[in-house]
Amino acid sequence: MKMFFLILTILSINTLWANTVYEFKGKAIRENGELAYNETHKITFSDEKKILLTETTYYKDGKKIAYLYNNYENHPYVPKHKFEDFRFDYDYGIRLKDKTYVMFNNDGENKKTEEIELNKNSISSQGFNTYLSSKLNEIEDDEVFDFIIPGKMTRVNFRVKKKSKNELTRFILEADSFFIRLLAPKMTIDYSKDGKIRYYKGPSNLPDENEESQNVEISYQYPDEE
Repeated sequence: MKMFFLILTILSINTLWANTVYEFKGKAIRENGELAYNETHKITFSDEKKILLTETTYYKDGKKIAYLYNNYENHPYVPKHKFEDFRFDYDYGIRLKDKTYVMFNNDGENKKTEEIELNKNSISSQGFNTYLSSKLNEIEDDEVFDFIIPGKMTRVNFRVKKKSKNELTRFILEADSFFIRLLAPKMTIDYSKDGKIRYYKGPSNLPDENEESQNVEISYQYPDEE
């Protein structure tokens, strides 16, 4: 019996070692040119190069202010996830309950949950980055995504436009509804040919210090390019 558990332990360790962890950084700048926050990103790949986990930690003045965890074991583009803002003590995300997807939003005493059904084009959290980066040459103009946004307890159809920008592929995402477009800012995202995200411009998932929504531009730095 001891030998059996020893073998299981060795297999578990080998499985962990088989996974690859890749890290990179981001710097978010507000529209007025001020630093909004810094990001550190960690992606865990399986040995088949499949994304298993993504983690983003947000810092301001050297202090950790927020954390986002995504788990892709059940869906490559709608991960189970949880975002925590330590400044204002709230969290939101998506979890599975008896094979049912549930949005949740905990803001102090206000706790909201809502069961949701996924569509074929559903994405959420950093699943949109996983989708875009893995399908640079497959995505076509006017493809529509069902973007699930637990932070707002809603979902919005976004339409994507694809453009070439030097050696980069640029995606511009806007709400499919004209009326929502009047209120919701668009997102602009650049990728290099290797699928690395290079630039983001649009609404941040972090509010500013006054708990107001903010737009940011984010540039990314990779360790093998320093």
